[in-house]
This record gives sequence, structure tokens and C-alpha cells, in this order.
Amino acid sequence: MRRIFVMLMVLCSLQLGVMAQTWNPNQKDTIATEDADDTKAGFISASLYLNNFSDIKFKNAEVTSGGVTAPQEYILKTEPSIGIDINFIYWLDHSWGFALGSFWDIGHKVKDESFDIFGTTKTAYLGLIGFDLSAIYRWERFYIPIGINVTFPILMIEDGDIEDVGGHTGWQVAMGYLFGKSKSDALEFRYRTSIFQYTQVLNNVTMKSESGEGDSFALAWKHFF
Repeated sequence: MRRIFVMLMVLCSLQLGVMAQTWNPNQKDTIATEDADDTKAGFISASLYLNNFSDIKFKNAEVTSGGVTAPQEYILKTEPSIGIDINFIYWLDHSWGFALGSFWDIGHKVKDESFDIFGTTKTAYLGLIGFDLSAIYRWERFYIPIGINVTFPILMIEDGDIEDVGGHTGWQVAMGYLFGKSKSDALEFRYRTSIFQYTQVLNNVTMKSESGEGDSFALAWKHFF
């Protein structure tokens, strides 16, 4: 994780250096005849995506039942969910840029087998709220972002208590393609790891998850404003 953070800092430094070297206060006169969509650098984007979030493995979980606490690997199994995100993006053709934003997986249905350790079955949904920062390299239409995220779980359940929710640093990478004459829309394929923890009390059983990690693949439609 430290290597990813250092890499992002290096990429951002390189981008700032390029911006400083190429900025020209008289540039307005030289680009007047160019396509305005190719010279605009800052955008707000909104995305709608389908995320297949995989099993989340908590390898160092502790389960307390009947006054006895024992270590036990816990796997939270979920189904796909739609999600939305909003980002500020700075980029130009054939150069490095960056994106800063937030995302929300609206609700992954929790599978019944996830409740085996509690000795019961409940209807539950896992929502994910997170914040991310990415470095992006853009060609004319293709682009590749890579970055880090912090994800927090929101477990919605018909009974039981959720406590000690915490988010940790994960990472993501994607590939996108800008389409249309104005390049104001894109299709994006994403991979993301999400790391978080929580404590769940249900049916007189307490599961303290410690930190766990899950992988997800998503297909997104993105619009630029």
C-alpha cells in the first residue's frame, strides 16, 4: 500500500511540473481555433455503475457466544449492486491529470450464508460509501486512472446492532473510453479493492471483524459537465 501511495505522489508531482512548464499567459490567442472540448481541462463527472462486489474476507475476526471468544475467519457474501459517483477531473490530451471524488454502492444484498455464525437468517443490505483520489493518463479518447480509496460500510439489517465501523485504504484501477463528438460521455471498466471493519451483534452473538478486504469489478457510464 505504501508503494501505491508513493507512486501517486510521484505522478502528481510530475503532472504539476508539466503544468508549470507548459503554462503560458498568452495561450488564449494560440488555441482560439482549436476544439474547445480538447482545451478545457477541468470537469465535473457523474457516473452510474453496476458493481459485482465479491466476498469480503475478515481473516482475523473474533466471535463471542455464550461468554466464550474465539478467532474465526468470517466471510460476508453479497450480491451485485448499482452505484453512483461524482468526481472533479483535471486532464488534457496525452498528459497526466487527476480525479478526486466520492462513490456510493447503494445496496448489496447480503446472502443468507453470511448469517450462519449467528444461528439465524435476516434480510440485510450492505451499502458502501467512499472517497477516492486517482492519477489519470489520457490519450485522445482512451484513459487509465489508478489511485487509492477509503471505504466505509453501511450495513442495513432488520434486527441487530452494528458498531465500531471503520474505513481503511484500498486501491483502484480502470480503463475508459470517451465517445461522441463532444467527448462528454464515457464507458469505464473498473477494478476496486475495499477494506473496512465493523462489529455486529445479533442473536446474542458478537462478531468483531477487524479489517477485511473485498474485490469488485464494475461497468460504468460516465458523463462530463
